[in-house]
Amino acid sequence: MHARQIDAYAELDEKQSVAIEVTEQKSINKLQEDLNKLIHIRNVNFNSGFIQTICICVTAYEPTLAMQAAGKKINIDVLSIEQFRTRFLPFDEYNEARKVTPFGSAIDPETGSKDNTKYVLVSFNRQKGGEIDTAELSELVAGGRIIVMTGEYGTGKSKCVEQVYNTLAMSAWENLEFPVAIDLRKCWGLKDRYEIIRRHLQDLNLSQHVDAFLKAYNNGMLILLLDGFDELGVQLWSDDSSALKALRADALSGVRDLITHQRIGILVCGRDHYFDSNDELFAALGLANSSAELLRSKDEFTFEEIAEFLKVNGRDGDIPEWLPRKPLTCEFFLRVFDEVGAELSEELDLVQFWDLLINAVCEREARIHSSFDVDTIKRILVEVASATRTKPANVGPLSLSEIQAAFERVVGHAPIEQASVLLQRLPGLGRASADSEERRFVDTYLLDGLRATDVIFIADRRDARASDAVWLNPLSENGLLICGRKLMMLNLIDDAIAHCKANTKVKNQTLLLDLVCSVLVSGVTDVDFGGQYIEYGHASVLDLAHARVAGLHVDNSVIERLIISGVEVRDVKITASNIGVLEGVSSQGAIPAWLSGNSIEVFSSIATTSRIRAANLEPTQKVLVTVLRKTFFQKGAGRKEEALLRGLGKLVKSGVLDRILGKLISEGLLRKEKGDGGNLYIPVRSETQRVGKILAELSLSKDPIWLFVAGL
Repeated sequence: MHARQIDAYAELDEKQSVAIEVTEQKSINKLQEDLNKLIHIRNVNFNSGFIQTICICVTAYEPTLAMQAAGKKINIDVLSIEQFRTRFLPFDEYNEARKVTPFGSAIDPETGSKDNTKYVLVSFNRQKGGEIDTAELSELVAGGRIIVMTGEYGTGKSKCVEQVYNTLAMSAWENLEFPVAIDLRKCWGLKDRYEIIRRHLQDLNLSQHVDAFLKAYNNGMLILLLDGFDELGVQLWSDDSSALKALRADALSGVRDLITHQRIGILVCGRDHYFDSNDELFAALGLANSSAELLRSKDEFTFEEIAEFLKVNGRDGDIPEWLPRKPLTCEFFLRVFDEVGAELSEELDLVQFWDLLINAVCEREARIHSSFDVDTIKRILVEVASATRTKPANVGPLSLSEIQAAFERVVGHAPIEQASVLLQRLPGLGRASADSEERRFVDTYLLDGLRATDVIFIADRRDARASDAVWLNPLSENGLLICGRKLMMLNLIDDAIAHCKANTKVKNQTLLLDLVCSVLVSGVTDVDFGGQYIEYGHASVLDLAHARVAGLHVDNSVIERLIISGVEVRDVKITASNIGVLEGVSSQGAIPAWLSGNSIEVFSSIATTSRIRAANLEPTQKVLVTVLRKTFFQKGAGRKEEALLRGLGKLVKSGVLDRILGKLISEGLLRKEKGDGGNLYIPVRSETQRVGKILAELSLSKDPIWLFVAGL
């Protein structure tokens, strides 16, 4: 350059340029030589065309004060590499501030500060099929891909954004592509791309660097990680889906502007049921005609992922059978474990954990929607859960008008402003299908507890509003345990029995059975229902084995599981009912006289995982019994592999489950199908009687499958 060798030179425009010289030798003489090169370039540029030249000398070491003074005399900055980087883009300062600031909703609920739980590498489902882990996701975004990730609350989206950010930050200077992780919840009302970037930097107390980051964005040097498109907030609510779509599109106008002008990689995340369809999602984000790829976070950890998650966070050991697999729930379990200590945590059960969890979930939403307190959000969720009782599919679907009606029953008016946002992203709900505006519960653990809470409210307040409803879906086993324990804790056992007696002739006989079944597992040792008659009800589990029971007649009802092991009953009848599994009786000939005229599908001497663990069987036999019970005699069309493992703890040795499942498939008892979150194992219903016989005979069984497993 002008007869001088220079390390870097760039023309900014016709009248302005930049010249840079880099030196590694820590010598004042070498520095002076480099400064002379820059002076020469600057003089020639000015004399030949009045071109202004910005001159910078960069040292591979920290320059001394004398070196900096020598440059200052001739208006040339002498900078270390770190100082030069900061002048170019203060990313290192941004990185320090960003790493200590919460990522989206990944917040410690106790302190409100950043959640520092250790991350476990997990995989996500690709819309086009297959899975991708966080490391591969980071590579795609670094390579310029546009990725949209959706998923339910508490499935690790914000933790994923944090992990991708940390991965990309490590190579930012090497690639000259810098990740910027923006919490969209803090961008309400912002309508253009520059406002969003400016607000983000202001939130980090980096307002002085706004111009530098805007220049980097315009020059295609920022990788955008955008978390929480569902938290931007439609300020109005409508049960007209077209009107609601227009409102959502307007709320995202700033994000759409940011995305459509982005020149390199993007990762944008949010709850999938915020939009009615994937087409609306892509259109609202300005990606309708793009090559963006859609990923979905899994609703639950796999068995291996939860074991690894608990291990790296200091909780190594058996996983509680009742522990839900949602990442947020597992994280909350860790926090409870740390707070109460190992001794109490060993005693922590499903019911205690439910109380802690529902409060944590509602507190999380209340922090986002400050107009609502924890109790109001909980009551709204209870009302929405109650609406699913009449749905054929158990978990829904629910229309927008049904969700709005639930809200109005709690607060007394139609949703406005923050209420609109809350209703569109209620925790536990998801879209009923890819192109449906209807919603359904995807978190059944949450649904179980909410329904139980609803039943407790009814008993406590002698509420008659559900009396004439036709509930198709009874409380599940978890729901009954939660309801029963809470009835006992709140001294509502007598109220529950009195409610049943006062409402014997109401249409909603399933509610009465819910109350009866809950009382039976509440911990009472003696209970007299006073001649209670229930007809045309539906129960998931009617457990007569834990109390001395009197004065109950259940007729013409559906009982999915009836437990009569070691019963002590007086004036109890169960007649003309459909019973799925009769536990405690191994054959038709052993049925007691007070069970008459019933249709019984399966007889079984043991049925719960805890009882299987306690039974005098070999570990491999216990695994087989658990698999058969869960696939054939629990509700649902099939089971994921990790669901089959729950509660077995150290019984499952490497490879044992695979061999047992393989044998069940080859014998025609199970089918294996590919599901969204991995393999599903589907029972072949024509083999139900054979399976029932295995479970009835257990160690006496001569079935080839039992003999095969015994030999493992």
